[in-house]
Amino acid sequence: MRITDRKKNLLITAGGKNVAPSNIEILITREPLISQVVVIGDRRRFLSALITISAEGIAGLQETEAFSGKSAQEILESDHVRSLVEKSVGDANSELARYENIRKYEILPVEFTEEKDEMTPTMKIKRRVVLENYADVIEGFYAEEV
Repeated sequence: MRITDRKKNLLITAGGKNVAPSNIEILITREPLISQVVVIGDRRRFLSALITISAEGIAGLQETEAFSGKSAQEILESDHVRSLVEKSVGDANSELARYENIRKYEILPVEFTEEKDEMTPTMKIKRRVVLENYADVIEGFYAEEV
């Protein structure tokens, strides 16, 4: 028996599989541009994720010739950022069991913050609050699931 996450953080998929989201989140955040990931999938047919890009990463890209003069929003929406995130999710999926694969994700325009009550004072993500704040995005992942 191996314990990989807190029991209250475990997701149980619609197929009855137990998933420790922290393992998946760690794999995806290996890409330096990605700052935060929240995996979703409790009682759902597949897993999805909310992904944020680090402010430092955006600032670093703004200093490059390719992104000089571009706004943070333009960088977030760029093919370059999308391909880096897609590669990171794909790399993580290749190391995981099929039921742990991320099928859909969204790159959010801002990082999770303590000011929006999405993080604790010790900088841990409050999953419940994030799920409430981004309920419309999450429902979009599963809209055709009915």
